[in-house]
Amino acid sequence: AAAATADAATAAATAAATTAATEATDLAQSSSSAAADLIASLASAEERAAAAEAEVAAARTAAESSSGELGAKVTQLTAALAAAEETAAAAAEEAAAAAAAAG
Repeated sequence: AAAATADAATAAATAAATTAATEATDLAQSSSSAAADLIASLASAEERAAAAEAEVAAARTAAESSSGELGAKVTQLTAALAAAEETAAAAAEEAAAAAAAAG
């Protein structure tokens, strides 16, 4: 009877150990899968962040280029305005000289 009890206890312990090992293996595989999913998700997020940074850099470059072009146009218009003012001043001087000569 003692041998039968020992055999039963051994069988029960073996079954419990087997069940625990199976559950631990399942948990490890599940955790491994979750970790792989997390790593893939992080990689994807890093790729999206890099793409966003590239878009920001491109937008900044375009804005700086536009700003430079706008600055060049303002410089051209300022020069044209100054030339027009000089021409108007010269014309006014000529008109005054003509009026004085006719005078």
